[in-house]
Amino acid sequence: MSTIEIREAGSRADFDAFVEAAHRAQAGNKHYVPLLRDEMHWAFDKRKSPLVRENDVHAFVAYRDGIPIGRIASVVNRAHLAKYNDATGHFGLLQGIDDRRSLPRCSNAPRRIYAVKACVAFRARSA
Repeated sequence: MSTIEIREAGSRADFDAFVEAAHRAQAGNKHYVPLLRDEMHWAFDKRKSPLVRENDVHAFVAYRDGIPIGRIASVVNRAHLAKYNDATGHFGLLQGIDDRRSLPRCSNAPRRIYAVKACVAFRARSA
C-alpha cells in the first residue's frame, strides 16, 4: 500500500503541486473550469493579496508516491477573531482524488496551524 504524505506548500514548486492537485482531482469532470495558475499564485502572494497579508494563510498538498493528489488551504482570519472572539480557523480549496485516505488526511492538516494560533474549532469557509 502506498503512503500519503501531507506537506505545507513552502516553495514555488510546492505551490505548483497545490494547483496541480486540483487539476488531477477534477480530471474526469467535464464541467470543471480550473482557475488560471497565475490567479492562484496571486491569491497566495503576500505582496499582492490582502487576504494573505492580513491573515495566517497556509496551503497543504497531499502526495501519494510523490504525485500531488489533494489539497487544502487554512486561514486564521484576524478580523473574524477580533469580531467574534470564537477561536475559529477556516479552511477551503479542499479537493482530492477519489481516495478514502487522502481527503481525511488533507482536512486534518490545518489542525496543527490552528493549535499554534489557539483556535479550538475550524469550519469551511463559505462564499
